[in-house]
Formats: sequence, C-alpha cells, structure tokens
Amino acid sequence: MNKNLITNNRIQRNESSMQFIKTIFVLLCIALCSCEKNLMDDNSSTTNNKMYVYQNSGTKLYLVDYKTFQVIRDIDLKFPFQTSNWWGLELSTNHNYLIGEGIVSDSPTDKLYFYSYDIKNDRIHNYFNTGLIADGIPSFKAANIPSNPGLAYFNHRSMGLYSYDFLNKKIVEHLSNEADFSLIKLFYHSSDQQLTAVNKDLLAGDSYSELYIYDTLSGLKDLKCILNEGDQDSVYIYDVIFSNDNKKIYVSYQLSGGRSRDIAAYFGSYDLETQELHTAPFTFPWSLNPYYMAYSPLRDEIYLIGAYDTFYIINVQGDRYSIKETIQLAGKVAGPSQILVRPDEEVAFVSCNYTNLVYVIDLETRSVINQINISMAYTMIIP
Repeated sequence: MNKNLITNNRIQRNESSMQFIKTIFVLLCIALCSCEKNLMDDNSSTTNNKMYVYQNSGTKLYLVDYKTFQVIRDIDLKFPFQTSNWWGLELSTNHNYLIGEGIVSDSPTDKLYFYSYDIKNDRIHNYFNTGLIADGIPSFKAANIPSNPGLAYFNHRSMGLYSYDFLNKKIVEHLSNEADFSLIKLFYHSSDQQLTAVNKDLLAGDSYSELYIYDTLSGLKDLKCILNEGDQDSVYIYDVIFSNDNKKIYVSYQLSGGRSRDIAAYFGSYDLETQELHTAPFTFPWSLNPYYMAYSPLRDEIYLIGAYDTFYIINVQGDRYSIKETIQLAGKVAGPSQILVRPDEEVAFVSCNYTNLVYVIDLETRSVINQINISMAYTMIIP
C-alpha cells in the first residue's frame, strides 16, 4: 500500500479523533454551564438580605428579600408531631437561629416544647421537650450573653421563670417560682448588651407594670433597679425600647388600673439614672392591641402603630418629644401589627395580621412605597 495513502489515512483519522474530542469538550462545557446555571437558579431561592415573616402561630414561615421586597419562598416548618400548636419566633443571641415554642398534645397532658431554626441552612435545627405541662403560652427571649449563645429565658405561667439552652436541649435553671396566670414577664435588651429589662405585667386587680433592670451578663441575677415599683408612676406598659446611648428606656403605655381604657394611649421615657418617667405632651387613640414601637437612632425617631391605620413618627431628640409626622396605611384593617426598621434605617416594615400585608414605608420620603402580600403577616425578623 502506498505509504503516502497510509499516512493520509492516519492524518484523517487523527483529525477525526481531534474533532470528536473537541465536540465532546464543547458538550461538556455546555453541560457544565447548564449545571452552573441550575446552581445559580437554586441559589436564587435564597438571599443575603433575609427577612423572615411569621404568622405568629402555625408552621408557615416566609423568606423575604428586604431590599427588593420580594417573597423568595415559603418555608414549611415540619415537625414529627401529629397534634401540635406552634407560636412565636425570636432571634438567637448569635443571630444564627430563630427560636420558637410549641404545645404538643401528649395524653393525658399537653407538653411544652422549644425548637430552633437554622438560618444559614434554612431548616429546622432541633426541638426538645421541656418536661413541663403546657399552661398558657409562655413568653421567651434569647439571653443575649455572647459566651453562652444557646441560653434563653421563658416565663411559665404556673411554674415561674426559667433559663434553658436550646443548643444542648435542656432546662438550665429555675430562676424564680413567682408564678400566676395573670402575671406576664417580657424581656428586652440594650443595644450594647449591658442591660436587660424584664417587664413584669400584673394583669389582676389594679393592673400595672414594673420594669426590672438587670446586668445582662449576670443572667437575671444582678438587679440594678426597679422602675414604676409599686405603680408609683401609674403605668401599664405596652412596649419597651432602650435608647441608643442606653441612658433611657422608651415606653408606650396605658394608665394603670384600666383608667385610660377607651380613652387614650401614651408615650414617654424613663431616665435610667434618675429613674423618673418623662411623659410626652401628646396621646394616641386607645387601642386594645398594644402600641408596638421601633427605633431609628440615626434619625432620632421612634415609630409606633396600634390597631389602626396610622403610622406615627415621634421625634425623640433631647427630651422634648413631638409627633413629627403621621402616615396613613390605606386599606389596613384594624388588628395586630408590628414594626421593623431595616438595618440601613431607610425603610420601615409594618405587618398587618388581618390585612394579609406588610407595608413598606420610605422613612426619607415619608411614604408607602410597596406592599408585600403575606397571609396573616405578624412577626418580622432580620437576622
């Protein structure tokens, strides 16, 4: 056979082989690009701008992008219990978890459970049985002690105040046996992690509130002072926020003993040095639902909303408080609402449980710029 012919055949075969390899390479590149696109599409189901919206009861959680105002996805909190009710969400001390509580039917009694949700991995982290009989819905809060990120508190209506560790799934300590079904204890932290306020609401008889101020790192053992002790200021407190310098505590409240029922609601602040209440020279319409607050240190503003459709902007620069502006929330149905200020303090979110909306308010233009449709929206958390 002609050697040149053999050589040419070999060259053609080699060229064919190279062409085949090139074709395979191109197909692999296309496949890899497709996989990368799919991964990007999968990652698009999450966001770095996470805001969680919860209905405050049930097993439905919504992940929202707080910059684009889009609902990224619905999250079903799936538990291995047939008969259960789940309430509330709070942010853990290290902001890695959401923590909640539940009542699980376990004949002949209902048991109190706590659970945690892993924010990074978007899944249930763990849950544990406290061993306590469920008696009403206890209030709870992360302890805000950095060296003990799993520590949290809860107040049981029949058994008193406890600390628990949701990471290690155990009750840590029974802090107080002061208990009554008409006694509620709510927990608040200062921004510098130095102080914790426990709002002790006494609902029976002459209903009023006392604020117990503790050193945070003491685990509710080093009491600094008691505000409105023995109802000396005649207040029943709705909500509490520490000022940015942590020298004041802003409060929204009613008059104690139900004396302002159907009349008015109030705003003011406690000076933590003098322990005196400074009352603002204005009132709000009375509301069965509390006037919950949010705070913008950059703007020196407090935001309040009760049950109705008016968003109040309060100037808290200095001690001469005033209503700077109000914003009407068109279409809002009277009912439970909460407020959350975005980390950049340019936007506030207002949930409307009965309206099935979250209103988005531009704090610069003082206008509603968007509405997010979420069924029974209530608790809002930005990790």
